[in-house]
Amino acid sequence: MRLSVLLVGLLNSEPADSVNHILASYILSHLQEMVHMGLGDLAEQCQVSKATVSRFCRALGYRDFYELKYDCYELEGYIPNQIVAPGDSDWAFLQAANQQAEQLLAHVSQKDLDRLAQALLRFENIAFMGHMESGDVALMLQHDFYCLTGRIVRAMFRPLEQQQFFQSLREPTLVVVFSVEGHFFQRLFGANRAPKLPAGSMLCLLTSNCPKSPVPVQLHINTGTKNDFSGRNLSLTLLEHLLILHCQRLLEADSSSKSS
Repeated sequence: MRLSVLLVGLLNSEPADSVNHILASYILSHLQEMVHMGLGDLAEQCQVSKATVSRFCRALGYRDFYELKYDCYELEGYIPNQIVAPGDSDWAFLQAANQQAEQLLAHVSQKDLDRLAQALLRFENIAFMGHMESGDVALMLQHDFYCLTGRIVRAMFRPLEQQQFFQSLREPTLVVVFSVEGHFFQRLFGANRAPKLPAGSMLCLLTSNCPKSPVPVQLHINTGTKNDFSGRNLSLTLLEHLLILHCQRLLEADSSSKSS
C-alpha cells in the first residue's frame, strides 16, 4: 500500500508531462509487468535514462529500484477494500455505520479531544495531514477550523510535500495526522524511521485501526472501529466534527469569561 500512496500522490502533484508523472503512471498501469522488469527495462519503456529511474526511486524514499520493485510484488496482489455491510440493503449498511459511531463514542475520551482542541487554539504553527481518504478528512478540518477561527492552516495529502515539510521544520509545530490504517509514517518514511520535530512540537495521530503508534507521538486517538469500511473514513470524519465542537466550546467559554 505504501507504494500506491506515494505514486498516486505524485500523479496528483506533478505535471502530466513530467518525468515523475510518466514513471508513476507507467508503474501503476503495469504492475504485473513490473515484477519481471529490470531497471533498464523500465527506463526503456518510459524513454528515460537509468539514472533518472534511480533518482525517481530515491525521491520516493527507496534505496534503489529493486527495493521499489519488491513493493510492486505486494501491490500487484493487493485487493482494495470494498464497501461491505451485513445484508444486502442500504438500511443494513446504515445500521453498521451507526454501530461504528457508537464504538467511536465508547473509545474516544473527552479528555483527549479537549487536549487536542486546546493545542489547536494554542499553537501558532499547525499542519494537518492524511493519505488518500484520510487526506479528505484533513482538508475538511482545514476548512472547518478556518470557518470557526478565521485562521488558515496548511493541509497536505501529497507524500512528497509531507516529507519536505517534516524536513524543513524549524519552529515548534502541531502536526495532526489522520490515518485510517495507522500506517501513515511507514508509508511516508519507510520501516523503522520517524520524523524529527523541533523541541516543543506536538505530533498527533488520529486513526481507526492502530492499537499503538509506530512512532513516538504526544497524542494518539484511536476510534476503535478497525477494518469495517462503514466506520473507517466515517469514524475519522465524525472525530473531526467532534474536535471542531470542542474547539467551539473552548472559544465560547473563553469569550464568556472575558465578558463577565
